[in-house]
Amino acid sequence: MRSFDEIGRFRMLMNAADYEDGYDADALRTDPLIKLAMDRLPDQDDLCLQSTVSRTENLPARHAPVRMGRAMVDHYCQSFLQVPASQRAGGCSRRKAAISIARRMFQRATDCDRSLAAHGYIHFQ
Repeated sequence: MRSFDEIGRFRMLMNAADYEDGYDADALRTDPLIKLAMDRLPDQDDLCLQSTVSRTENLPARHAPVRMGRAMVDHYCQSFLQVPASQRAGGCSRRKAAISIARRMFQRATDCDRSLAAHGYIHFQ
């Protein structure tokens, strides 16, 4: 597993060497001079792949998952023509919808784990 520091340093060295984007990371990951600049000997492990550089550059901001979750809960609440009986007491609030969605996701994950365990793919300790 690569650290953000290592990926960032590699990307900055690529920029300093006049590579505008991370697409050339695969070709440069074995380059002896880049490795030396990264405090590695040329015969040590190669640097990270282009896909790792791209995923790091495209990570969402810290607040994006929260905003996405709120938008999904709003969409869930707006998807009903009529408020379901389970949500009628107090209406379909964001909080109730989020709890309902979380329960369903947990139940599906639990069912999936049980199925995988039953078929011998995972073992619980």
